[in-house]
Amino acid sequence: MFEFKNSFTQFEKIHSKSIIDNDHDEPPFLSILIPTYRRPGLLIESVRSALNQTTDVNYEIVVVDNEQDPQWSSKVDEELRALQSRKVRLFRNNENLGMFGNWNRCIELSRGKWISILNDDDLLASNFLSTSLRLIHQYPEAKLIQTGFASFSQESESALRSLNSREKIERVSRFSFVQLSLGNPRAGCLATLYDREAAIKLGGFNPEHFPTADVIFNMRFLLAKHLAYETDKPCALYRVQENESQKPQVLAGFIKNDFLMRLEAAELFRFPFFMKIYARIILTSQLNYLEHTWQSRIDRDLLPAQLWRYISRSKSAWLISKIFTKLIYKVIQAVEEKQ
Repeated sequence: MFEFKNSFTQFEKIHSKSIIDNDHDEPPFLSILIPTYRRPGLLIESVRSALNQTTDVNYEIVVVDNEQDPQWSSKVDEELRALQSRKVRLFRNNENLGMFGNWNRCIELSRGKWISILNDDDLLASNFLSTSLRLIHQYPEAKLIQTGFASFSQESESALRSLNSREKIERVSRFSFVQLSLGNPRAGCLATLYDREAAIKLGGFNPEHFPTADVIFNMRFLLAKHLAYETDKPCALYRVQENESQKPQVLAGFIKNDFLMRLEAAELFRFPFFMKIYARIILTSQLNYLEHTWQSRIDRDLLPAQLWRYISRSKSAWLISKIFTKLIYKVIQAVEEKQ
């Protein structure tokens, strides 16, 4: 999973047509990338949240549509043209590149030094860029910056108002490969800024790793010794609703890939034996969390039989799993990060 593959070459012969692309005198410092497919109503909310940033920095919003059917694409064109914003650039792929193929195309079409991927159903708080840019200036050696996020399922405007009204003491810390291997606390790439050149050198997101290509990309990014910093200040919203991620087979893919990823990561730890035990114990907690979050039961035939040996649906097993994973997490993290 961590081996290099140049995923940009997979669809290099498929063209992306420019639909909206205003002339710009100078390249932006930052690009917000929004891959989209058949969700014009939600897309416009995401774009508006990206436009509503409280910063003077020069940035662009790159929307890449994976849809060729005029029934859908015409709505996207109409909605984005109505915004009349010079920040918005819209492209349309001649063929559907798939989810992560489209993410890579977004990167290729961007012009900023920094890039951030925003799914077409998620939202950015108005302080996302200002908070992220403050960390970029504070840690100029960093190649990855993350802010916190919150989940929502209610109406978008009220969710953003609630997020912007939150007051808490902000904590900023280094973000490491060990932390990501153990906890994987992120909602994909939401609220994350990458150095564009570093992302391209890594070969982008590997579609073969669906549905966890984003998490594996983050782990590869950290394995490349790029410095990363994060703040727990919530500056984005992750939408919880019926979508591709809620399908039982996709949730099963999350669990299976996460397990295999931890086993491979274990070989890079000082004490791989303990990491492998951790990977097995956490399976019960993960299954319970995903099923309760997405309200979608994962049947036995969707996961390899070897994984079910370590999984239990009983409430007592889930509680024991939660306790042991937290204990082992703290032990492994303390040992590994002393290196």
